[in-house]
Amino acid sequence: MLQKKYILYFLVVLLFSSCAGNEVNVVIDNTSDTDSASSTNASKKVVIDDKLTMNIKSDSTTVVKLSLGNHTVQVDNQAKQTIFVDKKGGIINLGNIDYVVYEIEYNSQQSSTNNGGLKMPKYKSRNAVVIDSFIVEYNKGKRNLSDSTLMSIVEGTHKKTTLDVLSGGSSISLTKFGKGKFYIDRKWDYNMTDTIPETLQVRSSGFIGDNSTTRTAIMQATRFLLFAMLQKDEYVVRSISEVRKGTNDKKRQKEMEKKQMEF
Repeated sequence: MLQKKYILYFLVVLLFSSCAGNEVNVVIDNTSDTDSASSTNASKKVVIDDKLTMNIKSDSTTVVKLSLGNHTVQVDNQAKQTIFVDKKGGIINLGNIDYVVYEIEYNSQQSSTNNGGLKMPKYKSRNAVVIDSFIVEYNKGKRNLSDSTLMSIVEGTHKKTTLDVLSGGSSISLTKFGKGKFYIDRKWDYNMTDTIPETLQVRSSGFIGDNSTTRTAIMQATRFLLFAMLQKDEYVVRSISEVRKGTNDKKRQKEMEKKQMEF
C-alpha cells in the first residue's frame, strides 16, 4: 500500500512539472488604431481562467505565461471567450486592431571562393498591404508592383501569379490581419514585445558568396505605417489616390494610342 502511495505521489509531481514546462508567452495587447482616446482603447480589466486578474492600461501590451490548451478570457465583465494556446503562443487582441507581419533580412558578408564571390539576388515578397489610405510594398526598384496590380490589391481582386509564388520570402510576409479576431495564433518569429536581435548565427552552406536568411516580426498596423515611411530604403509607401491616378493616366494614354492607331 505504501509503495502505491509513493508511485501516485511520483506521478502527480511528474504531471505538474510537465505542465510547468509547457507554458508559453501570450501577448495581451490593448493598443488602439485611432489617435483619440475612446472606449476601444480604455484601460481594460482582464480575467484569465477565473484566477488571474489584470488591468491592462490603454495603448499598452503585457506578456503572460499560459499553459498549452484551452483558457477562458473575460474582458470588463463581459461574456467569457475561450482561446486555445498552442506551443507558439499568440496575441489577445483587446483593441480589435490590425497587425502587419514583415520580413527582417540578415546578411553575411563572408565570401566564398567556391563561386568566385558571386552573389545570389534576394527576392522579397511581392505582397503589398493597405493601411488607412496608403499602400505599402517592399522597395524592389524596377521589380516593384505595377499600379494596376496595386489597385487590384486595394480592391481585393488580386490573384497571386507564379511569379508571386517564386519571388521568395515568407508567405505571410507583408500581410495584414487581426481585426475581428480576439485571439491570433503566432505564425511569426518576433512579437512586438520582443527585442529583435541585430545578428543571428546560422549554418552557412559555403556555396553562396553573400549568404542571407530572414525572420518575420509583427507590429500594429498603424505603427508599421509610420515605421515604413521612415525606412525608405526598405519600403515604398504611396497614397491610394496617387496609385489610382497613375492607373487612370495609363488607361487614358492607352486609349489615346489606340485612337491614334485607328487614324
